[in-house]
Amino acid sequence: MDFPKKIITDRLILQLPQKPTFKLAEELYKVADSSRESILKWLPWPEKTNSPEDEFNYLQNWVNKNRIEKKGYAYILREAKSKQIIGVLDFLHVDKDDRSGEIGYWLATSAVGNGYISEALRALERVIFDLGFNRIVIRNDTRNT
Repeated sequence: MDFPKKIITDRLILQLPQKPTFKLAEELYKVADSSRESILKWLPWPEKTNSPEDEFNYLQNWVNKNRIEKKGYAYILREAKSKQIIGVLDFLHVDKDDRSGEIGYWLATSAVGNGYISEALRALERVIFDLGFNRIVIRNDTRNT
């Protein structure tokens, strides 16, 4: 069960960070921080992410650890033309025995309304099902349009 390091769509690059770097943490933090208010409406983690160092710890302790242990895969979403980070798409709570997992995501406020998440989800779902999984859960607040 090897998830691809990179998934390319018409407008996006979904990339698994292979080795967390502080440069990547700074880039992610800048995007998340600029969208903090809109993300906080739906997700609690921005309250605990207050610096590039916090973001680097997330990359090391969640992203890298879970990828190595095959328990979760966090794809950094980049707009293909500009190469700018616009969000993160996670496949988490991976259960190899049940062949299931959960998808979570966040998107920069500046990228909302362009169909990026739909495009990224279609691509990741295709990979997940091609790898033999049979169930994907996405939890969503119905107020989050």
